[in-house]
Amino acid sequence: MQGSDDLRQHLVTAENSSELKEKLQKIKEKIEIEKPASILVRAFLIEWKIEKVEEFSKVLRNELPMAEIVGCGSNGSIVNAKVMEGKHLFIVTFFDNAKLQTLTYEFGEGEEDLISKKICTDINQKENVRAVELFTTLLKFDARKFLGGIHFQDKKITVFGSNVMGVIPNVNENLKESAFILSRNGVVKCGAVVVIYLSDDLYAKLYRVLGWKPLGMELEVTNSTSRVVKEINRRPAYEVYQQFLEIPNDENFVANTIGFPFYTSEYGYDVLRIPADCTKEGYIISNAGIPQGRKLKLAYGNPGEIIIDIRACRERIREFKPEVLLIYDCILRKSFWGKDGINIELGAFENFPKTAGFFSEGELYGVEEGIIHNECTFMAIAMREGGGNEIAEIKEEHTVESKEISMLKRMATFVERTTSSLNSAYQQLSTLNRQLQTVNVQLSYMALTDELTQLFNRREIEQRIHNAFINAKLKDTPVALIMIDIDFFKKVNDTYGHATGDMVLKEVAQIIHDQVNEDNDEAAGRWGGEEFIILLPGYDAEAAGKVAERLRKDVERHNFEGVGQRTVSVGVTSAKTGESEEEVFIRSDNALYKAKQSGRNRVIIL
Repeated sequence: MQGSDDLRQHLVTAENSSELKEKLQKIKEKIEIEKPASILVRAFLIEWKIEKVEEFSKVLRNELPMAEIVGCGSNGSIVNAKVMEGKHLFIVTFFDNAKLQTLTYEFGEGEEDLISKKICTDINQKENVRAVELFTTLLKFDARKFLGGIHFQDKKITVFGSNVMGVIPNVNENLKESAFILSRNGVVKCGAVVVIYLSDDLYAKLYRVLGWKPLGMELEVTNSTSRVVKEINRRPAYEVYQQFLEIPNDENFVANTIGFPFYTSEYGYDVLRIPADCTKEGYIISNAGIPQGRKLKLAYGNPGEIIIDIRACRERIREFKPEVLLIYDCILRKSFWGKDGINIELGAFENFPKTAGFFSEGELYGVEEGIIHNECTFMAIAMREGGGNEIAEIKEEHTVESKEISMLKRMATFVERTTSSLNSAYQQLSTLNRQLQTVNVQLSYMALTDELTQLFNRREIEQRIHNAFINAKLKDTPVALIMIDIDFFKKVNDTYGHATGDMVLKEVAQIIHDQVNEDNDEAAGRWGGEEFIILLPGYDAEAAGKVAERLRKDVERHNFEGVGQRTVSVGVTSAKTGESEEEVFIRSDNALYKAKQSGRNRVIIL
């Protein structure tokens, strides 16, 4: 008997290796009956003693020798969209068509460039790579050099994974025995394990949610090393929290700052950095690091806004129709929510069958420029082989009032300390509630636009596209998308510096904005990095193509000071009857990819 032409996910929990061995017998029976093409076991252990870890590794390799294996230590597991404590989790996934390969890399200090190049070579020589899953012990080497050196020729590969840590270290701890990665080759103590998904019909898509919003004035890291932020605005880094939030440097420092991480960027993508520790000198330890010269702001975790973002993410995933959904949620989000609150976040996915995952120490996701190490991120990876599964709608009534009130009180202090005009106004208000209403108006405005380009940010443009598709279906009218990518933009940054690169981004954004008639509900947004998107309600592909060609010529004619002429590649498409948003997005992305592959500085309509 063959498999059922889709992905199947089996969840196994066990308290020890003996129980695991016993429970794997049923999995072996299913394998014998269904005969999947490939099997992947993800192991998330709440055990840090290496001898115990090796026991689990041995059981998995002996009982399931045909399976690929990857895993690490876990700060708690996610089973059926709920937190599971006290047991180890093993997620066994059957693939009917995809072929999987595990690559293991063990290396030492100073070998980051060598290994990242080896990973690129190993994967670039393979065909039909749909996804790459990466687990790595980042704190044992130069993470920025290692992750920044990974670039795949196929930019459509979905890249995701996790930083692995056995304990939360401070700056002085020896990290050699604090982390491990499971693989089909055994236990890796320092290095990386990569799972490659090879297929013609496997679809994998990564979704991530931050939920935190930037606040107040821009700050600058003026002195830092790889993991230690020493000074911000030429003052000890800790003073930011003391001055604006009255958070003392004591044993509760980390717990008190979870709701207020640093908001910065990597390769043009928003990221969060949460303090892992604070030294007596006022140096802040950041596991993901913040380079010297990087601009940042404090950010505010509003539980209500976070839930809104999570539920919006869920609806995008529902449209994808996944057969398998993995959740890599940051342990810091779990700490922020508390034991009961985290299930509100996860509960958004309770209708998804056998949703599983774990709480990580740092989430990894791939972009064109490299791999980003994020913190405090909710990350979901949806997969399917074929058409996928319909997921029922969820109607929830969860509230987060008590948590939100506590955080809002802290934010009120922040606003009073940073904005004198608001501080004066707040003194005249009689209640905290009216103070927070004023702040929320500002936050709503800030949340709409990308700070650099002043176009709509990705979240807002996605929402506007979603609304436009709904209206188009109701009114039976066309709607078109234009995807734009600045050609060879990385060379601008490398040759002229990031300040010049920012200038190019802003001027291209202005040219894009000039093509948009907002009175007709047309909109333009920054999609990420050097990519932009235009929404044109009422346009078919031919009409949108004319707009795109006009835009391309305007960019080509424009003189960028100190840089000269630049060009853009443009992909155009319009929705067809009965199509989902996901299908239109894929086609517009394919059109852009084709424009770049066929020589750049051109418009392709699909």
